[in-house]
Amino acid sequence: MNDPASPIAAANGQYLLISREAYDAVGGHAKIANDLLEDVAMARLVKSSGHKIFFRYGGDAVRTRMYRSFAQMKEGWTKNLVLLFAPVSSVACLRLSEFLFIVVMLATSALFFLLRSPRVGVLAGLAGVGVDLGACVTPAVLALLMWSIFLIRIRKAHFSTFPTLIAVLGVPVFAYLLVVSARLQRRGEIVWKARNYKSATEAMPRWFQTEGGPFLIVTVLSALMFVTSVVLLTFHRYLFHRH
Repeated sequence: MNDPASPIAAANGQYLLISREAYDAVGGHAKIANDLLEDVAMARLVKSSGHKIFFRYGGDAVRTRMYRSFAQMKEGWTKNLVLLFAPVSSVACLRLSEFLFIVVMLATSALFFLLRSPRVGVLAGLAGVGVDLGACVTPAVLALLMWSIFLIRIRKAHFSTFPTLIAVLGVPVFAYLLVVSARLQRRGEIVWKARNYKSATEAMPRWFQTEGGPFLIVTVLSALMFVTSVVLLTFHRYLFHRH
């Protein structure tokens, strides 16, 4: 974003500093009056006009609190989340698939270890079913591998250690808000601080305007079926073998 040769531009609406000369030269906010994502629009306008922008992490200098409740957060994020992530269905499904993979693998590992415990293991033994140690450890290793890939991406946001580690728990919330944002944009029901905004869908590509509900369900179910199939095919000899 700081590279003058790159067309990529962004800004954070809570803290914008711009010279009067540059502001007047690009036409000010009157030029982007119809943009819901006006901070990013301003950054793009400034950069495309030949001026330089500088985007930095400001946690060492300033603090702000945008929302004090989930309702406020939902209203704020659904206003423009669809404008930041596209195509909506693909992004939501991809992130949910990552989350479900981690959860299913950890749950599978926990279940297998439970079957190897003394109390439950006795019942499993009476049923003639045994679980190999490799079948217990492998799902956990796969979950940790996917979690590590997730953390590598999230840590670029410069949050502290604990929020970064538990950020994966927010993935379902993110996917939910993204789908809701797409629905509100499509219906023209954008509300922000008691003000109604006209939908921006007329200027959005068709793949922006899809709610993606059926596609989301199919993708999630397919991911679960795929994971289950891989586990059963790979560890069928260890999962259910006779003592």
